[in-house]
Amino acid sequence: MAIPLTQYLSSTSHYIGLEIIFYAVSSCHENIHTRYPNFIFKHVVAENLYYSKSNIPLTQLSLPVEDNFADFIFMNSVFTHLHPADCQYYAPELPKKIKSGGLFWCTWLIINDESKALMEKGMSKYNMPWTSDEIAYYQTLENPPYALNIL
Repeated sequence: MAIPLTQYLSSTSHYIGLEIIFYAVSSCHENIHTRYPNFIFKHVVAENLYYSKSNIPLTQLSLPVEDNFADFIFMNSVFTHLHPADCQYYAPELPKKIKSGGLFWCTWLIINDESKALMEKGMSKYNMPWTSDEIAYYQTLENPPYALNIL
């Protein structure tokens, strides 16, 4: 998302990218921030089975952005890798970070009657047959946050 926005945002605008993968933050800093200093990338240290080894649970992490700061928040495939409790923690936090009239955009995997039927037939790209709580569907029960959909 950052690269296309370098051509859209003015030099007085701010872009803050938060990421749990350290090398991704380093790469963005080296390749984007050095040419566009108003684009800042922050490494968020939080526990994630696949991308970050830490003892800090997500529910103890506050987003390092002031309230009423953002005009636009974009989250690509973030909630699909969180436990339902983590989603419930962040859901009320995100609106606090957006200015009045700002926008929030995020991606989700959708489980509905059509996608359930496709999964049952083995015709879905993402097969998530497991549910442990009638709230979320998981790709695996061994590592639930690998991919999930919250109903």
